[in-house]
Amino acid sequence: MLAQYRKARDWENQFRLAIDGNRAKEVHLPNETKTCSMCGKYCAIAIMKDYLK
Repeated sequence: MLAQYRKARDWENQFRLAIDGNRAKEVHLPNETKTCSMCGKYCAIAIMKDYLK
């Protein structure tokens, strides 16, 4: 289920299912590409979504 929310970049549901959702919210730094602070512009999910359009 979490993987589906990750693919959809549905942050609220990812936080809800996270082991420590409050901490995840603290470190999450959204940007204009709507990726997380971990991947940034190198997010494989975002790249594939753009590629498959």
